[in-house]
Amino acid sequence: MAQLCQPFDAPQFARELIQLMREQQECRDLRIRAKAIKKDGSGRALTHGKTGAPMMGWQDWEEA
Repeated sequence: MAQLCQPFDAPQFARELIQLMREQQECRDLRIRAKAIKKDGSGRALTHGKTGAPMMGWQDWEEA
């Protein structure tokens, strides 16, 4: 997984990069992901045991 730098971190730039990579060479498993709060099976936010802060993780980007 490679994270784009700050000036190019918008989804449209990621889509363009994925399209360019697919045109240049044979690629697979290219997807846009975003950092988000982890959730359990019922949809509640997971929290860190000691600090109580929400746990962060990567999830697939969904268009709104």
